[in-house]
Amino acid sequence: MIERMKELRRLLKEASEAYYNESGEIMSNKEYDDLYDELRSLEAQHGAAPDSPTVQIGAPVRGGLAKEKHEKPALSLDKTKSIKDLEDWLGNEKSGVLSWKLDGLTIVATYNHGHLEKVVTRGDGIIGENITKNALNFQGLPETIPMLPFDGKLVIRAEAVMSYEEFERINDTLPVDAEPYKNPRNLAAGTVRMLNGIGDRIVETYAFEMVDMENGKPASVVDQFAQLAKYGIQVVDYRVVKKATLKSAIEDLERAIPENAFPSDGLVLTYEDSVYAENLGVTGKYPRGSIAFKWQDEEFKTILREIEWSSSATGLLNPVAVFDPVEIEGTTVSRASVHNVSYAENLKLGYGDTIEVYKANKIIPQLSANLTQSNTMNVPAVCPACGGETTIHSRITKEREVRTLVCVNPECVAKHMGRFQRFVCRDAMNIVGISGKTLKRFVDKGFLRSLMDIYRLEEHREEIESMEGFGEKSADNIFAAIEESRTVEPWRFLYAMNIPNVGRDASKKIIRFSGGTFEGFLEKLRMGESFQGAADVGNVTDQSIYDWKQKRGYVDDMADLLDLMSFVANEDNSSTVLEGKNIVITGSLEAFKNREAFIAFVESNGGKVVGSVSKKTTYLVNNDAFSSSSKNVKARALGIPILNELEFKNMVLGE
Repeated sequence: MIERMKELRRLLKEASEAYYNESGEIMSNKEYDDLYDELRSLEAQHGAAPDSPTVQIGAPVRGGLAKEKHEKPALSLDKTKSIKDLEDWLGNEKSGVLSWKLDGLTIVATYNHGHLEKVVTRGDGIIGENITKNALNFQGLPETIPMLPFDGKLVIRAEAVMSYEEFERINDTLPVDAEPYKNPRNLAAGTVRMLNGIGDRIVETYAFEMVDMENGKPASVVDQFAQLAKYGIQVVDYRVVKKATLKSAIEDLERAIPENAFPSDGLVLTYEDSVYAENLGVTGKYPRGSIAFKWQDEEFKTILREIEWSSSATGLLNPVAVFDPVEIEGTTVSRASVHNVSYAENLKLGYGDTIEVYKANKIIPQLSANLTQSNTMNVPAVCPACGGETTIHSRITKEREVRTLVCVNPECVAKHMGRFQRFVCRDAMNIVGISGKTLKRFVDKGFLRSLMDIYRLEEHREEIESMEGFGEKSADNIFAAIEESRTVEPWRFLYAMNIPNVGRDASKKIIRFSGGTFEGFLEKLRMGESFQGAADVGNVTDQSIYDWKQKRGYVDDMADLLDLMSFVANEDNSSTVLEGKNIVITGSLEAFKNREAFIAFVESNGGKVVGSVSKKTTYLVNNDAFSSSSKNVKARALGIPILNELEFKNMVLGE
């Protein structure tokens, strides 16, 4: 038993080192939790060592950022996977606050005199890394609090997270020799600790605790959250519960997981009376006033049938396990990423193997084990997308070798996915039913190597109908949309060509300048005439058009497509009422069908819809102008008008 305990401590420490200091993973959260629980059970019988992972918080900080000691220890939470345990913990008399346990990186932010003074990672709970410079670019964590009612200090804890959408975007743009992030949590941890700034990466923060507030913080957690929201600080979503309502609240939040933009690995239950919670003190490294509820990961056995190789814009080819379908968390699952060649080799995968799968955070399908380990997987010598040569890139990190497969063909179609995505999008050819993920699957299958191949997809109908998520009806819809796209407005076709610096508005203005026809545009292009006579088209855009013209493959693609197209007159009903104006929308919609309809209305009148309120915002549109949402609070503090939908619509239309 003693030797097993030593082995468990070693494995868990290595995993913590990778998780906290390398922003990576050498095992899944589930594997870590299973080993951790085994160690706790053994230590309950034989005693815990002072340096055991069950005693320590996180891992000692080893990064290149400046170190900072926390004024109050940033403790971790005890956890359970039992709803009954939560009910017993809360008891009959107390109210609790149930909130998301977001899966990112915990940070501690300190405001002084209304300004963001410093932001530090949790680190080992005692010492973290100072990330203040990066945090100034986080969303949900304002640099200044103009409504601060006291000239003192405010300290909060928050989770820095990245969305699933941002996770996919960043992985698709990593350098070829970079290991892809395995999940949004790794990406968030790596991004907030970057030494040279976070660039264009979008990090959001959600406050989950008011640690300290000079002159006394509110005694109620709910009042604390409301106060933070008034300051413009984004707060984690929560429910107030009693023992009798706890189970239904958990089930309600669990049903919402598939719609969440951000990952969560469970829930947190805190006593609503924060004074009572703090007076309970701590046990070991756990505060007694809060407890974490972790999702129960259900594992399912199935048979591995195939390894597909998913391409990316950087040339990386990542293995995807394809297995007999299993029902997990209410959905049918038959595919799961295996991250890279090393990960697949460590699992010793082979066709026909019996594997165990689950959904990490109830969202992302993962392989937890390979029960037969035949180790017969073949790594392809040619890229499935373009047929070009592949090679293995090897990188050593902390004595671990990470092996990735790369396509070396610079003209690989997968490296130019942006062209396909632009072509089929709503503002271009509007081919409904072909999403970015569908395009990627068609590219990986070898169906698409040029834009013209979109109009040859009918040749692959039988195989498309047999693909997961497809069928005869969905295939019919795609082919009907492709056929319909052959009749198009000239500006949409120009926009579909994905010429650098030629966006939707520029495409409209260039076609208008060219006499309203695509033939007019082609004539000016052929004659080498400048397009700078078009409104707002300058030298950079003009040069981009002629640089694009030199790429014969792209121009040949366009020439082939022109033979299929039937052009119709531009439907230009746009106005410039909102030109140069930035609009933020929040809350539910009534006058518009959905957000897409609202965005289309704003853009057709020359405006731009942005995601967050700032000094550059012209109007905030919210049907509840008196709510205490963070966007309303910030808009009022900055003197930005808050309009409901009807007021905004009438203003734009002059009614």
